[in-house]
Amino acid sequence: MKPEDQKLLDDTVKQVDTLASSMKNLSDLHDQFFRINQIDKSEFQNPISLLNGGFFRNGVSIGGGAVGRVGGSAITTMATATTTKIPFNTKTFADGITWDASNHRFVVTFSGKYLITAQINWYNNNAGGGNYYVILYKNGVQNSYGMFLGGAINFQQSNSISDILDLVEGDYIEVFGTQGSGAVAGVYNDTNQTFLAITRV
Repeated sequence: MKPEDQKLLDDTVKQVDTLASSMKNLSDLHDQFFRINQIDKSEFQNPISLLNGGFFRNGVSIGGGAVGRVGGSAITTMATATTTKIPFNTKTFADGITWDASNHRFVVTFSGKYLITAQINWYNNNAGGGNYYVILYKNGVQNSYGMFLGGAINFQQSNSISDILDLVEGDYIEVFGTQGSGAVAGVYNDTNQTFLAITRV
């Protein structure tokens, strides 16, 4: 090989190595950005840092990095005295959190404290009275609920629940409903009336 060709080859190899190193650094930064639960917050010294899906000030999380909302319902009726998962069928957004459409649940990507709000809009043309519940489930276990006493026949009413939960990566949130009117009740399939919203605080 001619000396000038060897030099060109050597220069090209160096450029490729430099590019590969830059790509690795970019990949490492990407991983760091999306793994907040693996970061010791006390390590942060900068006044404000945006890392791993959240804002930090002096090493203390000031929230952000995960927000989601889904609404509507694939079911429009619910039998009495049954506890039924609400199969939300319209995703508005899911940023920094996973919406599992097959299982109708939000799956946490970043550990932290989350504000969660759920609402069901009910109607009943068959029976009056009875308690109506909207229930938050964490990892398949009932966590908290909201309840109201149904009115006369042909009523429409919403009930909701808000709670703050400490969640880690892989935890999942679902919404169930149950009602005790003694008859079949309706669930409105409307994203503005039956919904689940979650945000990391």
